[in-house]
Amino acid sequence: MFRVEEFRARAALCEQRAELAKNSKRQLLAAAQQWRDLASLVTSSDEREREHEDEDRRRVNRLMCEQRLAEAEEHVSLGEKHVQIQRNKVAELEQDGHDTVTARKLLATFEDLQNMHVADRDRLRKKLAL
Repeated sequence: MFRVEEFRARAALCEQRAELAKNSKRQLLAAAQQWRDLASLVTSSDEREREHEDEDRRRVNRLMCEQRLAEAEEHVSLGEKHVQIQRNKVAELEQDGHDTVTARKLLATFEDLQNMHVADRDRLRKKLAL
């Protein structure tokens, strides 16, 4: 038969185990919170890395647009010269009484190309907000 002391001893043991379980639960909850905190740090780090990559990509895109704008400016400048040279040739041919049909067609082509160059330049200026 059990004695009263054994019942009390078993009750005390149960209380000790309950206290340990309560402490274990607190420790496990604290550990779980630490894992969540680590996960959010990693997520923040990944987001910052993506932001830096996006910023780098924007910087590269801007540099490429600036390079394209420089090329477009050069095309516009050369195009103006070509159009003017062709206009002079048309005028010279007319003055000398020659047929100007082909020269005028070429002039129209140069003017169309010039309009495309100007449109490209203007688009790039707008994109770069110049």
